[in-house]
Amino acid sequence: MFPFAYKENNFNVLMVAMADPLDYNAIDDINIITNFQVEPVVATTRSIMLAIDKYFGQEEVTEALAAYAKEKKLDVVEDIATEENINSSPIVMLVKDMIEKAVRQRASDIHIEPMENIIRVRYRIDGALYERARYGVNVLSAIIARIKIIGGMDISEKRKPQDGRITQVVDRVEYDIRVSILPTVYGEKVVMRLAAKSALNRDKSQLGFKPYELKQFDYILKNPHGI
Repeated sequence: MFPFAYKENNFNVLMVAMADPLDYNAIDDINIITNFQVEPVVATTRSIMLAIDKYFGQEEVTEALAAYAKEKKLDVVEDIATEENINSSPIVMLVKDMIEKAVRQRASDIHIEPMENIIRVRYRIDGALYERARYGVNVLSAIIARIKIIGGMDISEKRKPQDGRITQVVDRVEYDIRVSILPTVYGEKVVMRLAAKSALNRDKSQLGFKPYELKQFDYILKNPHGI
């Protein structure tokens, strides 16, 4: 759910976007917490999550990273990737949040690009790249190492390109994420390609074969000695 406005000409009524506008327990809870009358408005779960990400998600990640930097006493020139740093909750949360936001914004790719003074995060949406976040270079190694761990790559190798694969569930849908890491002048660059696993499974009849071609295809598949 997501409260988004007061009712026109009645500031005692709070408009709340809800996937289930008949969830009276939730409506009562909001009424008690805010002391406003609640008017539910039907919205999809996806649109609600997008709104939450847009207005609150980045703030939470930024606060977590600030706490992380303060705890580790990092400054701009430091770039540390110890096991403790890699598995610390802010870094875990940052990578998870990055993937979830990309999925909800219907991005096909995530680009994590180290630059001289910042890390730039861009999403490819409908073929175009859009900048979505910037972080300090002090957390680059921890972010890259976290991605390498969950992608099954060699965390100690930083001079050669690496490829890996991540599986993550977002909004009850399992996604297959192909990861490519390349060394650059300012550090390692990451490209993640996102695809829902359900979209990867198609029946043979949906592959565009004509009936006689499908019969030949089935014959080849049944060949015990290979093609």
